[in-house]
Amino acid sequence: MQHCRGWEPPTSNLRNNLQTIITQASKLLLLNTTMTTVTKRDLITELSDQTGLKHHQVAEVLDGLIELIGKKVESGHDVTFRKFGTFEVCVAKSKIGRNPNKPENEVLIPDRCVVRFKPGRELKERVAKLPPSKLNGDKP
Repeated sequence: MQHCRGWEPPTSNLRNNLQTIITQASKLLLLNTTMTTVTKRDLITELSDQTGLKHHQVAEVLDGLIELIGKKVESGHDVTFRKFGTFEVCVAKSKIGRNPNKPENEVLIPDRCVVRFKPGRELKERVAKLPPSKLNGDKP
């Protein structure tokens, strides 16, 4: 599987399942009850089980999606998934920074482009239903 050069879009079968994969992935991110980090491998395994696709097929689609999102954001475009959220390219304004070891020395940090994720309304509503104790480090 190539990602940098000559990446080919997934076959039509995989392309038809892309919306299902995105929907299932967003649900998986919120249904993880132990509040541990969900890895790409975890997503691939669960999506494979739910869609009936083979692991390598799901991995190919997911890798292609990540690569495509990265290319679009890198070129200055915002990427929006309805009901999930938007990856936005924003400008972080310049500011004065200081070396903690030598606070008298000021350094100008110039303007720069950064990526921010702005969650969609539906995602915000689903996250708002989580009990705060789950995020405060309380183990079940």
